[in-house]
Amino acid sequence: MYNLLELDPTVSLLETIQRDEIPDEDVRKIEYYLPKISSTLETLSEEASDQFDESVQSLFPVRLSDGQTRDLHEDIEERLAASPKPRIDLFLLAQAASNEHEQVRGLFETIRSRDLDQQNYLGSSDGGYTRLAGRIYSLQSDDFRSEFNTAIEKVKNASQMRLIDLLDSLDSSVSPDDVYSTKPPFQALITSNYDPVGSSVAEWLLGSIEAGRIIRDNETQIESAYEENRDTLSTTNTSIEELYESISESQSKLPDGKIQYDDSIVGDITELIRRADRIDSPTAKFVLGFDRTGRNCLFTTLEANLTDLEQKLNSVDGMLSNGINQINGLEDRLETSLDEIDDAYEIVAESDVSVDLPDKDTLKEEVREYGQETITDLKERLPAVDVSDGTDSIRKKSDTWDEEVQQARRQITPVRQQVENLSRLAENCKELTEVRDEQREQLTTVREQLEETQ
Repeated sequence: MYNLLELDPTVSLLETIQRDEIPDEDVRKIEYYLPKISSTLETLSEEASDQFDESVQSLFPVRLSDGQTRDLHEDIEERLAASPKPRIDLFLLAQAASNEHEQVRGLFETIRSRDLDQQNYLGSSDGGYTRLAGRIYSLQSDDFRSEFNTAIEKVKNASQMRLIDLLDSLDSSVSPDDVYSTKPPFQALITSNYDPVGSSVAEWLLGSIEAGRIIRDNETQIESAYEENRDTLSTTNTSIEELYESISESQSKLPDGKIQYDDSIVGDITELIRRADRIDSPTAKFVLGFDRTGRNCLFTTLEANLTDLEQKLNSVDGMLSNGINQINGLEDRLETSLDEIDDAYEIVAESDVSVDLPDKDTLKEEVREYGQETITDLKERLPAVDVSDGTDSIRKKSDTWDEEVQQARRQITPVRQQVENLSRLAENCKELTEVRDEQREQLTTVREQLEETQ
């Protein structure tokens, strides 16, 4: 650099640069000014760095070096799937809760207090919402978890950043399907200003803010999908309710406890839908009701698991209804036998054949008591069926029901045979009477003809 301070046009540039002699007076100047120049440059560099940091902070005014941020980061890292999708969903719900606090809280209170997250209704191969629900609401405190409150606070702070206006000016044609993969162009600039923990949280925050922008730009599409998936869930829930009503009707024909079931899921889903509809937030509607590539919405996840329940209940209801129909068949046979006794006695009474029969009312009472006792014993012998058991266990008990019904049918068969014999006797009396009447007519005709010939 010293050699370049003075250029001699008669000397080549290479020779000038390669000179290694500095006059003594210049050496003293260099030794004096160089430390000052170096110090000035360092000061200017530090000031520029501070100004840059302040500029970044003003663009993204979120404190991410505190203990609350570390707790939030640890909670997410340890208890949510490594995929960014449920993590972005958490911050999208935090956005919703920042404006609709009580409505979002009410929804997740319903989910957690009614154990919807613990009965595998929210689980799925794409991660589901079981863990997410657990990170949002605490049953112990009956409120949002402290970590989720931190997420709400950070979302509120981030919403004040000056870069929001820049985000709003970006291309709005991005599909809601791509919210998890779309990043703000300045994300690296912001995240590099924090330590690894703060950088991760900043990344999730920025991702959710960008996702929220895309969601708002496609609000009509998301609202339509939300309503469609909500209605599908409601229809499946209604079908399940009807199946439980059929199972309840079967139980009403049996002693208490023979069919055990818990139909509270119907009311739980009805309440969940009611709570969800009260949330006026596009980001919440996106998480709850918009299916995206590689991750179904909460409604669809619920509906898929409820469809499995519906199919099981349909199979169980069929098996139980078959058993009840067989028992009803025995009761119908008993009533038919009593009607046949009435018919048989009436036919015998109308005939002119004298038959020594037992008292009709006494006979009917004996048949009724024997049949009812047999059917009552049958119902008591039936093994109890718990609808929540596995299908194989229920099928085995259904087979036992069939065996018990067959045994009761065998017990009733002798009585049926006696009634059938009585009916045949009555028919014989009727036929004999008809023969006698025919013979009387013939004798009368012969007598009239003889009288005419005389």
